[in-house]
Amino acid sequence: MPPIEPRSAEPARSWAWPKRYEVRSQLASGGFGIILRAFDREAGHDVAVKVPRPVAVDPSHLDRFRREAAIVSTLRHENVLRALASDTSGEVFLPHFVTELIHGVTLHHRMIHDGRMAFEEIAQVGAQLTEALAAIHRAEVVHNDIKPTNVMVDPNGKVTVIDFGLAVAATEPAPRQAVGSWAYQAPEALDALLTRHRGDPTTAPTPSTAADVYAAGLVLHELTTGERVFDATSHEYQDVRAAAGKDVPRLSEARPGTPPAWDGVVARMTARDPADRPTAAEVAEEIRGIAPPPPGSGTASRTASVGLTPVSHDRSQSSAPAPRRSDESRTSPRVQHEPGKSAALKKDRTK
Repeated sequence: MPPIEPRSAEPARSWAWPKRYEVRSQLASGGFGIILRAFDREAGHDVAVKVPRPVAVDPSHLDRFRREAAIVSTLRHENVLRALASDTSGEVFLPHFVTELIHGVTLHHRMIHDGRMAFEEIAQVGAQLTEALAAIHRAEVVHNDIKPTNVMVDPNGKVTVIDFGLAVAATEPAPRQAVGSWAYQAPEALDALLTRHRGDPTTAPTPSTAADVYAAGLVLHELTTGERVFDATSHEYQDVRAAAGKDVPRLSEARPGTPPAWDGVVARMTARDPADRPTAAEVAEEIRGIAPPPPGSGTASRTASVGLTPVSHDRSQSSAPAPRRSDESRTSPRVQHEPGKSAALKKDRTK
C-alpha cells in the first residue's frame, strides 16, 4: 500500500456532495467520522458512505480518514468489509469512501440480547474471524481494534470485520495515538502504556499481528463465557496497571464443560508472550478442524468426532448477558434486526 501523504494543513471548506449517492439516514457518528446510509443511483441499492468530521475540529482527522480509506480499498476477503468506491482527494467532493451495507448486528449487540453462545456457533464465528484476520495480515495490515463492536454477524451466521479507523500498514510507522480499545489490548501494549505513564512520553504501543490475535482471543473468550475478561475502559494508570497484571483465565475454569480443544485454542491466542501466540492463519486452520460445518453446507455434523459437545441455545440456561460498559454505551450500534431491513452498519469508534 502506498504511503498516505499528510495534508493536515488543509483548511476547513465546503465541498459538493456526489449526486450518485442519495443520503437516506445517518447510521453512526464517532470522534473521527460519520457513517451514512445512502442509495447508490448507479448500482440500484443501498450502501454505507463514510465521511470525515470537519477538519476544522482536528486537521489530523482527515489524514487518518485517508489512511483508513486506502487500507480498506486494498482488502479482499468475504469476511472483511468490502470497499466499493472512494474519493478522498477533496478536490471537488466531500472526501468519502463507500462500502457494502452490512445486514446484521455486532457481536456486542448479540451478547447483550442473547448472552453467551453455544460452542458450535462460537467456533463458526471464530473460524471466520481468524480467517478474516489472516487475510488482513497477508495484506500487511494490522487491524488494531478487534472487539465485539467491530465484528458483525448476519442472520445466516456470516461474520464481517469492520471499522478500520485505527488500522495501520505493517510496513509503515504507527500514527500517534493509534491505540485500540483498552479492554482488548495485548499485555505488551499495556506494558508500553505503563512505561509512558511512568514518565517516558515517547513510548507507545506498537500495533502488531500478534496483538490482533490476542484481541480476537479475548473476543472468543467473551463469547464463550458471556463476560468480558478485562474491565479496563480508559488509559488511566490504575486501569492499565490492573489489566496488565492479569492473566486470561482458562475457559475450562470460567465455563465448566468447555471442550478441551476449544479451551486450548483460546489459551494459545491469549498467551502473555506474543512469541507464544499462533498466527491468525494457524488459528483459523485449527478452528476449522474442530468446528462443525458452516450453516447450509449440507455436510453432516462433526461435533461428536471432534469433541464439541452440542449445547442448546436456551436463554433460560444461559448466563446473564454481558453488562454494558461505559465505553460500549458510546460505541455499540443501535440496531434492530427486522426481516427485510438493513441494520445499521455500526456505531463508529469514538475516543
